[in-house]
Formats: sequence, C-alpha cells, structure tokens
Amino acid sequence: MSTTTHGLNGPTYHRIVTASASWTLAACALLAALALQVPVAASVTPTGSMIAARTGHTATLLSNGRVLVAGGNNSGGVLNGAEIYNPVTGMWISVGPMVAGRSRHTAVLLSNGKVLVAGGGGTGGLLSSAELYDPGTGTWAATGSMAAGREFHTMTVLSTGKVLVTGGTDAVGGYLSSAEVYDPVTGTWTGAAPMSVARADHTATLLGSGKVLVVGGYNPTILSTAATYDPVTNTWTATASMTVARILHTATLLGSGKVLVAGGDNSGGYLSSATLYDPVTGTWSAAGSMAGTRGGHTATLLASGNVLVADGGNPFILNTAETYSPVTNTWSAAASLNVFRVNHTATLLGNGTVLVAGGDAANGVTYYNSAEIYDSANSTPTPSTTATTTATPTASPTPTDTPTATATDTPAITATITPIVTPTPVPTPTPTPALDHFTCYKAGATKNSVKFEGIDNPPGVSLVDEFGASTIALKKPKFLCAPTNKLGEDPTAPSHAEHFVSYPIKNTQKPVFPTHITVTDQFNVTGLFVDAKKQAQLFVPSAKSLSATPPTPVAFTTDHFECYKASVTAKTPKFVAVPGVTLDDQFGAMTVIVKKPKYLCNPVDKNGEAPTAPTHAEHLLCYKIKQTDLTKFPKHTGLFVNNQFGPETLDAKKPAILCVPALTTP
Repeated sequence: MSTTTHGLNGPTYHRIVTASASWTLAACALLAALALQVPVAASVTPTGSMIAARTGHTATLLSNGRVLVAGGNNSGGVLNGAEIYNPVTGMWISVGPMVAGRSRHTAVLLSNGKVLVAGGGGTGGLLSSAELYDPGTGTWAATGSMAAGREFHTMTVLSTGKVLVTGGTDAVGGYLSSAEVYDPVTGTWTGAAPMSVARADHTATLLGSGKVLVVGGYNPTILSTAATYDPVTNTWTATASMTVARILHTATLLGSGKVLVAGGDNSGGYLSSATLYDPVTGTWSAAGSMAGTRGGHTATLLASGNVLVADGGNPFILNTAETYSPVTNTWSAAASLNVFRVNHTATLLGNGTVLVAGGDAANGVTYYNSAEIYDSANSTPTPSTTATTTATPTASPTPTDTPTATATDTPAITATITPIVTPTPVPTPTPTPALDHFTCYKAGATKNSVKFEGIDNPPGVSLVDEFGASTIALKKPKFLCAPTNKLGEDPTAPSHAEHFVSYPIKNTQKPVFPTHITVTDQFNVTGLFVDAKKQAQLFVPSAKSLSATPPTPVAFTTDHFECYKASVTAKTPKFVAVPGVTLDDQFGAMTVIVKKPKYLCNPVDKNGEAPTAPTHAEHLLCYKIKQTDLTKFPKHTGLFVNNQFGPETLDAKKPAILCVPALTTP
C-alpha cells in the first residue's frame, strides 16, 4: 500500500517495510525489466540537458516546432525561468523569465501562437494570475487573472479558441468545483458553470464534438465519476462512471474519438488497468491492462495512433514504458528510459519522436535537468506479460502539471524510498571542438594611451588558411573577445586566460572565396550554408588584465583565425534568430538574441608560425548579437592587452558578436 503527499518538492512516496524487506530501486528495476521483457537495444537516447533542473513544470510544443518549458520548482524553490528546446540542435536556450514564478500550473498553446500559463503555486501561495509567452519576442506579459487561485487544475483549449479551466485545490486546501473560461481576444476570464462534483488532479479531454470530458480525481475521496462540459450551452452533464476510481491517471483522445484512461492510483493501490470511454454511447468498456501498475506517468499519442506511457511510480520510481495499440486493444513493452523519474513532461515533436524532460525522484532531494528522446520508429516492442511493478506520478491529457493524491490508508510503518538513479548524460553537441565560445566587444584604444598604428603592406602579414595564401595589411583593433560561458555550458570559461584581439584586414587584391560552405555548430547541427565574401578580421590570441600590462606571451594554445565576412547562401534555409541566450564572461552576465552570421573564421598560419593550422578542424562562426536584458552593458575602459603585436590599452564599448566553435565542409 502506498501514500502520496502534496508539496512543492513533489510527491513523497512511502511503502510498508519490514525487517526482512529492504528493496532498492535497482532491484525493482531489474524485476520490472524481467517481467516486461524490455528490449535492451534502446530507442531512447539522451539529448541536451535543460539549463535548470525542474519538476512541476509545463512543456508546450510551439508553432515553430520548438518546445517551451516553464516554471516548476527544485531545491532552490519555485522557478520563474523558462527555456526553449530546439529539436534540430538538441540544445536548450533560456528565454525571458515569467512575470511570476510558479509550479504545478497549467499551460496551453493558443491559436495566435502564444502560450497561456495560469495558476499554480508561487513563493507566496496559490496564484490566480495568468501570463502569456510570445515566441516572437521571447518575453512574457501579464494577462487577466482568474477569479480564484488554484493548482492541480486542468486547462483545455476549446474548439472556439477560448480556454476552459476546471477544478483544482484552493489556498486553504479545499477542493474546487468552479470553472472559468479565458478569451484570448480580450485577455479576460469569465465564470463558467461549476461542475456538480468538486475535484482536483482529474483529467480533462477535448472530444471531437467540442465538449470536454473530465474524469476521476479526488475531493479528498478518490473519484470514479465523469462529466462532460458543453461550451455552447455552458452546462455540465453527468456521464457514466468508471468501474474503478482513479487519481494520477492519464486520459488520451484516440483517433477513433474514444478516450483511453490508463493506470493511476486508488484506495486499493496503483492500477495496471485501462478503460475506454465512447462519447457516442456515453459508456465505458475495458481496455487491455498494462503489464505493470503505474500512476503519475505520462501518456503521449504517437503519430502511429498508438499511445506511449512512460515512467511513473507504483510506488517505486519507474523508467519503463509501454505502448497501447487501439487496433488490438493490447499493450506492448517499449524501450525503457534512461532515468527513473516522476513529475516529468513528455511532448510529441514534429518529427514523431517524444521529448521527455525534467522531473524528480520523489524524495524531495533529487531534481532532474536531463532530457531524452523516445523514438518509436527505432523501438522494437515485444508483447508484455503481466507484472506487478511499475509507476509514478504526473501527467494529464491537457498540458497540466502533475498533482499528487492522498490514499485513504496510512501504513503503520513507512520509509521513504530514495531511488538509485542513473543520471542521463549530457550529449556532446555536434560539433565538439575544444575551442571556447567568445563574446566580442567593439573596442578602441583608451584615451591618451599608446595606440597600435597598424601594419602596412609591404611588409604586410602573411596568412595561409584552407582558402589560400595572401599578404595583407592590418588596421587598428576593432574587437576585444572574451572567453564566455554560454548557456551555463562551461562555468570555468570566464577564468580562461586566452582572449582575442581582432584586427581589420586590408587586401588590395580581390581574391574569390568559396561559397555554399556547410557550417555546423550548436545552433546549426544539421548545417547552415554560407558564402565567404571577403577577408575581414584577423583574430590574434592575446592576454588581458584589468590592472596592469600582462607579460608578453610566449605561446598560445589557441589558433590565430582569419575571419571572412559571411552571409547565408541564397536560396538555402535562413538562420532563425535565437532569443534568450545567456552569456557570462569577465565583464559580467547578460542575455542576448543571436542574430544572423557575420563572420566565418578559419584557423590560419600567420607568418609561417603554424604550418599545420590550415588543416585544423576547429573554426568559428561569429553571429551578430543584441543585448535584450534590462541592464545595459557598461563601457569598460583601460583594459590591458598584450599579444605578438605588442601591448595596448583598450576600451570595451558594447557587445557586438558571439563566436561559436564550428566545423566546416567546403
């Protein structure tokens, strides 16, 4: 028998233990795997980890195919941060913070492309407030507030484009029967007819008729009842009850128009059973049972029409998955996930894969920032047999959070189960050069300092890179580039010694350079086509100090780079600007939008000093950036730099470009 309790740290699972019973998650996982006959060859692969670990968050598929994750909580408390997952790059970027931190809220995509979030628990208690995320600007704005603060509620986009919110719990722990409707045109809420039965942690599913089916939940009795809401008449109608009361279940609209309700918990324990609701007859019929009991799992309708359920608890935290076939009315074991987790999210991506992100270990201590991709095309499910282990909490049919329930029985002796967790490794981005990222600031000589006057041609500077050889003149410095911790990927970067000073190139000759060069980096994993226009900058490794001229460098690990003005090749996909990129270097932290590429930089042999440089794989692609946070970059003066061209004192005026490690294919 198990119990669950509410809390900002997510549900805490307990079970009865005796002197002879000492289960670990590893043992449970082994038993579950044996019972389910899960194939070892996985169709689950790690993808980039979120910037922040979080549970009780929401995940919403945007119109552009990316996924917005917002809010939640972790060991630091309630979060107001949000981030975007790019399925093409497999990476996350932070976007503007929410107006209010919140956890266990709900989120839906509106027809205008914006995302509405509402309710949840904040740092000061339950929230009635709502806000909108605009993917075009990467920012949040407040919208009308609900009449009542609530959490463990549902939110459903109606066929009219309006949004229905139902039930939940209030600030004093009461259960709500109230419902409200949000109008995206006016940004306001109006009261809807209340449900006849108060309920929280229920599910709400939009039916093909335009009505909304609510099922189960608790108040605090776990419920088997169901009702439908008609937006046209603003009325609720009781429909047939399930044969089994449920909480922590999922409800999924199938292609047939029926609704699959699976798993969950009731006063008798966790459930493996599933049931089908037929909106035409208003009745329930038995569906095949899952191999193992589970509650608080996620359920995702796949492109094939099958339904994937993943993770959850029973009360042991699970990493197993199963798929339901509406054609055969049976379940099959699917590849297991890499992480045992609850209170996570699962989002169907445009390519048919499923993104599983975040969650916790139900111990109030372990929170995950890891994410993984389930690919049904590569899975090799085998029919499952009946088993008795599996499950955990969260998931609802509408993008809601994952509330927890309280079972009616309380064991005499309880022990908190702390799972042994196998962490999901952070994938190595493509490509993986050893170079730092660099934020480059517009620079100029400090007033009354000794200035670099440039190098004329002749004698000139000899450069040899993969595009060829040339002798060029150099002008006074244009950029000072600092090693940068981008998106929290390398916290040590700001302390790295090697910087760049960038000198504009002048070449009286007009060489022709390659076009249609394929460049891959963290923003363009599948490749961006660019043309090299003309020689523009020479990046020279340099030492920098804020207090005094650093010693003349003897040698640097970093290459010199010859940078070319670059543009995206005509009639090829354009680069899509990336908002909310966080940068941290010796000058401080900021948030920028990464705009179009400006320079493609090749490792270069300068004056015969590094003959192998033209063969080095690591390049830089430099993007124009614009600061988007409220604190404007303050001008830094009197910065001491030293390199092979001698010492100089520079001022860093404002951020201009972000140079990202890259690989090229001519």
